[in-house]
Amino acid sequence: MHIALASDHAGFEYKERVKLLLIELGHNVEDLGTDSERPVDYPLFIRPLAEAVADGRYDRGIVFGGSGNGEAIVANRVPGVRCTLCWDVESARLAREHNDSNVLALGQRLLDFDEVQVILQTWLETPFAGGRHARRIRMIDQPIPARPPAAGNGAAPHRTNLIEEVEFICNACRQEFQVPIDISAGAVQELLEECPVCCHENAIFVRIDDDGEVFVSGDLHVTG
Repeated sequence: MHIALASDHAGFEYKERVKLLLIELGHNVEDLGTDSERPVDYPLFIRPLAEAVADGRYDRGIVFGGSGNGEAIVANRVPGVRCTLCWDVESARLAREHNDSNVLALGQRLLDFDEVQVILQTWLETPFAGGRHARRIRMIDQPIPARPPAAGNGAAPHRTNLIEEVEFICNACRQEFQVPIDISAGAVQELLEECPVCCHENAIFVRIDDDGEVFVSGDLHVTG
């Protein structure tokens, strides 16, 4: 795997140690700085890494700081980057499984290096689960409209015409909840949605007719 690393001065030590670890594991590693513990401004190092990952020059990126918070914020300003700040194995597993994380942020002042190693291993080895999570990532990556709709027309500025919400009744607890549908994903879709009330995973079948009307079905048919 081709992996880029970057840090500020507060994450420099862990960057150097992780670099050696990744090389030992057989990864192709590029160090984008910083090169010492001399104080620097982290956006100068983190943004170029994020842009390179988004452009496909690296498979993954790892950024380091004192807490990792600022580094994650900078990285996530770059479209196409999904930088996750991880603090234990479970957060690392979910970052990959649910979010298809392509950049990992680590806080040197908040983690022992033993913790960093197991987080790193989990993040590198866990595959993306796809399914309903893939649809949500497509939603994240949809461009924001350049100009919000005029006030008073009833449209939500953050919505795009690719997303439709329909009502569905949980097959287990019978509570109604909203399901977002990605219109661009095809006229026939099968989703797996967790009920926000009872956490039951519902198999939901979607059909979109020629007029763009969305129909969903499970145990109970509800038209959006």
